[in-house]
Amino acid sequence: MAHILHDQKNYNALMARRSLRLTPFTRFLLIMIIVAPLAFMGAAYYNGEDGWAKLKQLVGIDLAENPSVKDDDTTEIPKEPTKAESGTAEEEISNLKKLVGEQELKIKGLMEENEELRKRIEELEKQLTTEAQ
Repeated sequence: MAHILHDQKNYNALMARRSLRLTPFTRFLLIMIIVAPLAFMGAAYYNGEDGWAKLKQLVGIDLAENPSVKDDDTTEIPKEPTKAESGTAEEEISNLKKLVGEQELKIKGLMEENEELRKRIEELEKQLTTEAQ
């Protein structure tokens, strides 16, 4: 009987001293429980968003606290432009049309230059192949 008590004491002493052993999968899960939210918060911060609010919205916590926040059903009624505003709008339209015309001419010139350069490249490649032979 004394032998059994001695073993029991050793067993209890060993159990108290033995460190907690984790499997690799358990370590992975514990790390992911910590790392994944931190990565999410970091990505939200990098994109200029509020990480906590986005996480609350994703989980659904935000809806329980503030149910009236989601009332964005209001539509803005566009006002009719006044005569002064319509005059400046017409000027802006004519300026933009002029700018579009200038840009189209520039594009046409660049396309012609591009085609000339392609022809020049083809001529030079032909010269190289004839000289190499």
